[in-house]
Amino acid sequence: MNRRVLVGTVALLSLVVGALPASAASVGSSPASSWGVFKACSSGGGNCGAVYAMTHVGSTIYLGGDFTHLLNPATGQKIAMTNLAAISASSGAPVSFRPQSFNGPVYALAATTSRLLVGGAFQTTADPHIAAYDLSGAPVSYSAGFPGTVRALDASSGTTLYAGGSGGLRAFDLATGAARTGFSARFSVGTGGVDVRTVALSAGRLYVGGHFDTVNGYARRSVAAVDPSSGSTVTAFNATVDAAAGDRLQAGDDLTVTSTGVLLAQAGHLNRAYRFDLSGRRLWKFAPDGDVQTVALIGSSVYLGGHFTCAANCYDGNRSDDVARMHIAAVDYATGQIDAGWHPGLGPAFSPYFYGVWATDVVSGALVAGGVFKTVTSGTSYSRPKVAIFR
Repeated sequence: MNRRVLVGTVALLSLVVGALPASAASVGSSPASSWGVFKACSSGGGNCGAVYAMTHVGSTIYLGGDFTHLLNPATGQKIAMTNLAAISASSGAPVSFRPQSFNGPVYALAATTSRLLVGGAFQTTADPHIAAYDLSGAPVSYSAGFPGTVRALDASSGTTLYAGGSGGLRAFDLATGAARTGFSARFSVGTGGVDVRTVALSAGRLYVGGHFDTVNGYARRSVAAVDPSSGSTVTAFNATVDAAAGDRLQAGDDLTVTSTGVLLAQAGHLNRAYRFDLSGRRLWKFAPDGDVQTVALIGSSVYLGGHFTCAANCYDGNRSDDVARMHIAAVDYATGQIDAGWHPGLGPAFSPYFYGVWATDVVSGALVAGGVFKTVTSGTSYSRPKVAIFR
């Protein structure tokens, strides 16, 4: 999943966001034309491809996931591309990008102006789970190794690559992949294994989300902040999330950090998204009927993706007042109130497996959604397998 830090661009927004209406979505609800991804289902027939991570450089969108081809939904044309591909943000068509094939899913992407960093469950490269490429797809010699599946990457400092995944959090020299000496962050969890699933560097703090209960001995469930040089806990940030005892699925799945707050998507049996201030005080909570996997901010609109069919009033026992949203919704940044006017449906719902939105990115003011879905419905049904661009 792509992790977003919007410190500079949101500084101006913070001055006016309170005055903006909750129903003013920043992008349209009809998708632009774009290619998607494809992988034949093991049972035969159908498209079981998935997009788990996205990032961009300029107008090129990089897609990571579990797939064997790029797919033109209009013509059925396929281009062989295993688990990593690139499309144009303006046209939605493939660009000249030919990386190696990966022997496991790609779960995390980060980019600089000249380099793409890739993380996942693959062991194709000499150092498993992390690989580096130039922007044409040519491999770059890189020595970073991670002890388990990588699910989060952040390269926004320009000098350090932060990697999170099964077992914890590591820091590497961005240019060479050498481990950063002096950086250590210790995580623990009472049930299941530690899994760092999202990282975002902002204003001298490294925000971390995942499946954990403590960080360096401090009680911190699902979300925390650490010092980017040492890994020590930033005690000034202490956020509280709703929790179910012994929930092996509960995790902070995605972060977007602004100059005025921290937006967290939290998966698990208690499905939530939150906005906290920079001390960790909860400002609002979004509670749909399924996991929230990703969060993005454009203007005053917070876009939340996951696998859910109800976005508000879901637990009050009165089904007649449920606010239906199919796997994606928009809420107001200041208040958390649902946007009544923006409701494209990315379907279907659940059968034969869980469909939904696993990753988002913001490219030149457009919202890019990726995941496991077949169509986008917004008045008209559009075939958009696994990728949808909203402008």
